[in-house]
Amino acid sequence: MKKRTLMLLCAMLLTIGSAFAQIKVSGVVTDAKDGQPIPFASVVVKGTQTGTASDADGKYTVSVPNSNSVLVFSSIGYTTQEVEANGRANINVILSADSESLDEVMV
Repeated sequence: MKKRTLMLLCAMLLTIGSAFAQIKVSGVVTDAKDGQPIPFASVVVKGTQTGTASDADGKYTVSVPNSNSVLVFSSIGYTTQEVEANGRANINVILSADSESLDEVMV
């Protein structure tokens, strides 16, 4: 009887632990014009304060709370893009130049 109770308790703990597990998503953020990496692009889990920035090579890794999370990619001079994770562990994003923000730049 004690063995069965212990096994049931272990099964419950594993189930609860997996409910709180974070999923890692990684990828590369690149420019639509020339395919170059975009360093320091912001990657945020929509509706949270969880996020990161891409490195000098445009690579990022972020933990999402579930496989249905939405990632918001943004960078100065580029159009913000939202991408659903849909259970993917690798998401590469191509950002397009934001022509409106380029018109506002003064020299």
